[in-house]
Amino acid sequence: MSSPPCAGWSKSCTMTSRASSRSSSASSRRPSRARLKTMTMDPTEVLMNWSTVDLTSIPAGYRAMLFAYVEHGREPPSIWLTAILCNDLLGVLEHSPMTRDRGIPDAMEVLNLLQAAPMECWGSRERVHKWMRGGGLRGQIRADARLQ
Repeated sequence: MSSPPCAGWSKSCTMTSRASSRSSSASSRRPSRARLKTMTMDPTEVLMNWSTVDLTSIPAGYRAMLFAYVEHGREPPSIWLTAILCNDLLGVLEHSPMTRDRGIPDAMEVLNLLQAAPMECWGSRERVHKWMRGGGLRGQIRADARLQ
């Protein structure tokens, strides 16, 4: 694996994740229906659901990156996408490949799609690192198969 996600701006990623952990306590009390569904399903079911998610609402160049990250735990080559996964608003703005007025709406589309992904794969730098080390959904499925 190459350099860790959020490299070069990990300070802002950490600051954002701390702020989001305070504000997310209220939202973690009542997760969305999609979120509840992924919390209670095993990795195989989540993978089947994730495979059917329509990724056409995000920029074309990022679809394969996001899919490979969630399914296989591959490090996204895009700093912008990694900033979204790390919940780093400053990184999203700084590294947006689109014009500044499209960066936030496109980031919101990615975050909306991540509602169908497991909670463990995004939200902080630590979660992103752990997800990549674990091999994504496929890695979880392999680990579950070894336990049985």
